[in-house]
Amino acid sequence: MLQSAAEAVNFTSGGLMYVREGANLQYVTGASFLIAVYGDALAAADRTILCGDYQPLSSWHLWAFAKSQLDYILGKNPEQRSFMAGMGINPPMQVHHRSASIVSIHEDPTTVGCGQSLYEWFRRDQPNPNELTGAIVGGPDIVDGFQHLRNVSSYTEPTTYINAAFVGLIAKFVAHTVEFASPRSFIEYE
Repeated sequence: MLQSAAEAVNFTSGGLMYVREGANLQYVTGASFLIAVYGDALAAADRTILCGDYQPLSSWHLWAFAKSQLDYILGKNPEQRSFMAGMGINPPMQVHHRSASIVSIHEDPTTVGCGQSLYEWFRRDQPNPNELTGAIVGGPDIVDGFQHLRNVSSYTEPTTYINAAFVGLIAKFVAHTVEFASPRSFIEYE
């Protein structure tokens, strides 16, 4: 994990970067993507950076840190919970999303109005009838806790600003896995 004498970001005990309550994974995915891209710039320039009084950090350190955040999101965390709907161990089942909360028209062709969707479907304490496979939700709190309830949007709402940065981070690692592979690759480095 990256460390500095002048820490500006908190971390959960499980190692997740933590900025604030309310869809914290938006900050994690965005920062991790930028850190990984900066790692590319360091590698291209054959440079390192200094962070506080610690040893110089190479591109491998930055990639390893970004990957640790990715791993946390996908289930390498104290609760062994994936924050990606429909994927991994113990994924979110009550994603804060109106369409996912309503039964399929193929099962019940009755028209569902906005008010009805809120009161009859959205507030049910049951898994979503429609899974948003691949959607990353807001994520855990500062103590690695997660409220698995659809109506607590800060934990369970998927957003484009979380998912777009996550996709960028995944694409970066997939595109460069072979190129950067070595006996001590970013996949193995911790």
